[in-house]
Amino acid sequence: MSSPALFAAMSASALIQNWSIDPNTSLARKIVSNMSLGEKIAMLHGAVGPYVGNVVGNERLGIPPLNLNDGPQGFRSENYPGTSTAFPCVLAVASTWNTNSTYLFGKTLAKEFKAKGANVLLGPGLNVQ
Repeated sequence: MSSPALFAAMSASALIQNWSIDPNTSLARKIVSNMSLGEKIAMLHGAVGPYVGNVVGNERLGIPPLNLNDGPQGFRSENYPGTSTAFPCVLAVASTWNTNSTYLFGKTLAKEFKAKGANVLLGPGLNVQ
C-alpha cells in the first residue's frame, strides 16, 4: 500500500472510531433503534405543509418536525407576503472578506427564518471556480 493510500485508510479508520464514541451518534442510534418501521418511513419523505419542504416529527421520541425553506435571497412563503428581506447573494458577501459582515449576514438570515418557523435553511450555495 502506498503512503498516501495508507494515510487515507488510517484517517478513515480514525474517523469511524470517533463516530462510534461520539455521544450524539450514540443518542441517534438509540433513537433509531426505538423507532418503528412506520416511523422511520415517515421521516424519509416529505409531508404537506406551509414550507418549501416539510418532514414530520416524532413526538413520542422528541424529534421535532423539519421545516425547510429556501434562502438566502429571502424567505419564500405565501404565509408571509411582503415580509422577506432581500439579502445579497452569498458570493457578494464572501467577496468582502469581512468576517464581521459575514457573521452579521448569517445571524440576520437565521433570525428571520427562525421567526417564521423554519428550522432548516436550504442553501446557501456557493461555487467559486
